[in-house]
Amino acid sequence: MIKSHTEIYEDYRQADFSDRLSIYLQYPELRNDFLEIDLHEGSARASRARDSIGGKHQSLKPNERFRRFFPFGGFPRRLKDPR
Repeated sequence: MIKSHTEIYEDYRQADFSDRLSIYLQYPELRNDFLEIDLHEGSARASRARDSIGGKHQSLKPNERFRRFFPFGGFPRRLKDPR
C-alpha cells in the first residue's frame, strides 16, 4: 500500500526519534520537508519555553534579570584606590 505525503508527514510528526529516523531514511525525496517540520516544531517548542520563562522575568527589573543569571553581578568591579 502506498501512503500519501500527508500520511507520511503525519506519521513523522507523531513518531519518536528512532521512528523519525527510520521514516527519514525511507523517503529521501521528502527529507527537506522533514527538516522543515523539525525546524517548525523546534521553534514552536522554543517559543513555548521562552514564554514560560519570560513570564517569570516580566516582573524583574533588567539588572535583576542579569543578576539572576550572573549571581555575582556579572562583571568584576574595580577596587577603590587605597590612597
